[in-house]
Amino acid sequence: MLICEVGKVRGSSITTLLCFILEKVSFSPNLEAVSLVVDKCKNTEEIKDFNQYIENQLEALLPLNSRLYISHERSHEKPGLQAVDMFCWGFSRQFTGDNSWYQIFRQWVEFETMYLP
Repeated sequence: MLICEVGKVRGSSITTLLCFILEKVSFSPNLEAVSLVVDKCKNTEEIKDFNQYIENQLEALLPLNSRLYISHERSHEKPGLQAVDMFCWGFSRQFTGDNSWYQIFRQWVEFETMYLP
């Protein structure tokens, strides 16, 4: 499972950031499907552009026969998105001087970088 928060980044930077993160993921050659759930914060045209960009970028990373499903959901209707929001909030606190949340989960962090500081 990959958890990332990109809601604070605006415009095309969101898709660029997401692709940057997804390039760090090792996909199993036996992977049948990837389901990407995104907080719905775009209009219909932006969703179409976002999906196309992500599909184009992941085409080279995913195994040949795997399927990619992208859904845009309202976070207040999806407990999973709410959990990711809370989890990412806890991680972001380290940049405001409170790293207690980060210290608890630090051992499971496989990749960490500063993107657009």
